[in-house]
Amino acid sequence: MTRIMFLIMNKLFYNAIITMSILACMMLCFLGTASADSGAEYTIIKTTVPPKVDGKLDDIIWKFVTPAELTLTNQRAKATKKSLAYAVYDKDYLYFAFHRFDKDLKKLVANAGARDGNVWEDDEFELFLDTNHDHATYWQLCINVKNVLWDCKNSGGGCQGGENTNWETAASKGEKEDWFAEVKISFKDLGVKQTPKPKDVWGVNFCGRVMSGIDEWVTWSDIGASFHVPTGFGNMIFSSESAAVSSRGKLPVVWGKIKNQ
Repeated sequence: MTRIMFLIMNKLFYNAIITMSILACMMLCFLGTASADSGAEYTIIKTTVPPKVDGKLDDIIWKFVTPAELTLTNQRAKATKKSLAYAVYDKDYLYFAFHRFDKDLKKLVANAGARDGNVWEDDEFELFLDTNHDHATYWQLCINVKNVLWDCKNSGGGCQGGENTNWETAASKGEKEDWFAEVKISFKDLGVKQTPKPKDVWGVNFCGRVMSGIDEWVTWSDIGASFHVPTGFGNMIFSSESAAVSSRGKLPVVWGKIKNQ
């Protein structure tokens, strides 16, 4: 009798362990799904006149676009120096612009001098794009103040760099403070076969490293210690709204916003 009771109790205990394991797995799956996307959102509008990629950010379109601010460090502290990122698109291209408010121009670090060098060890900006919005695969770009580019495509097995994409980039310093970067990327180079439709969503994050006088990793999306966590990217929402600006690029001739029909 004692042995029978022992076997029954043992079986009940075993079944309880199995049930708890299943529940734990279900909870982890739920949490994994719930944590996808950080909650950060960026609405990207169309431009009727493409900006000139010269690293100066003096095109009228950038004055017309709401920026994303890189307010956090990867330790979830407040970023010391202000950094902004902008984005617009047209039929064939995406355009990104970055602005770091920095009075320590003489302390800027830019040791990487060749394509696919260790740009992330410099003062730099980084762009992450999850074009499939699958929270797993993504493109990454790093650019320093010398306009040295590092890029990669993570297809699920990590980012090695050396993609040799045809992305057009430029960077520049201000006369007394601040530095800037611009990037032009074709949808074709990203493997995107057609222009995204209004309300389409991609994963995105704007990041960077500040080395001038400090050493700080900064980010727009609250992603945590590593930038390589696509479940923590924000959402980039494509809009049907267009910025109608003059090709002369002067403030007095801004026509306003229109809706594409």
